[in-house]
Amino acid sequence: MSSDDIDIDLSLAATVCMHVANDRHPILLAEKDKPIAPEDSGWQFMCNTGVEEDDDESQVWAIGEVLEFEPSLLGKLDSPSGARLVRSKPG
Repeated sequence: MSSDDIDIDLSLAATVCMHVANDRHPILLAEKDKPIAPEDSGWQFMCNTGVEEDDDESQVWAIGEVLEFEPSLLGKLDSPSGARLVRSKPG
């Protein structure tokens, strides 16, 4: 995948829940807040399993890393702040 394929900077930061980051659960929920810094994408990616999340155990990934993990997000990451993407199962 090249940076020409998408309209977002692949180096921007995103928050990834501990279950996705550590246990490789699928991303079933993505929410985009207004970025709080120039290097922030505003995106948060979660497993949406209903299990309590510990914000201290979340990880920061680059958008490029998120797309390597979940390529189906390609084309959706240029959504505006306030966007919420939900799916019930991977794929």
